[in-house]
Amino acid sequence: MDKIAMVLWGIWRARNEKLWNRISNTAHQVVDSAMQLLSDWKGVRGIEGSNEANRQQSNQSYTWKKPQAPTFKCNVDATLHNESRNTGMGMVLRDSMGSFISARTNAIPGLVEIKEAEAMAFKEALSWVDDMGIQEVTFGSDSKVVIDAFNSRREDDSEFGILISACR
Repeated sequence: MDKIAMVLWGIWRARNEKLWNRISNTAHQVVDSAMQLLSDWKGVRGIEGSNEANRQQSNQSYTWKKPQAPTFKCNVDATLHNESRNTGMGMVLRDSMGSFISARTNAIPGLVEIKEAEAMAFKEALSWVDDMGIQEVTFGSDSKVVIDAFNSRREDDSEFGILISACR
């Protein structure tokens, strides 16, 4: 019943996006977004039926961990700015001592799904560290969806899947 309710809410939200913001979503995008939101909501609350990884993730405390020398660590995040209708991304690079090396932000006109924004930020971070000539890098992200998709070898022809493939 919760899946039906969430899909109905997703349809209502998509209708409003189309009507008020002229943003169109495919049926696949509406359902995927609704199911991801439901899974995240259940995971944060530890509700049965959410995937185990989300439940474990919600119980962890988040502490930045240094990478082993000589590796660098790049933390990546994305955000959606509804008022300015921009997709924002940021990344911070630190060395194995935890010292700040560099940071970068970027804003792209338009809004996308958050998982696509996170994938775009990850792709941007990969290019950024490559342009600096840094090869030993670990990446950190708060987007479990992006991390899982990147580590999976499943084919995905959606916009999100194409972004993830470009990161590999």
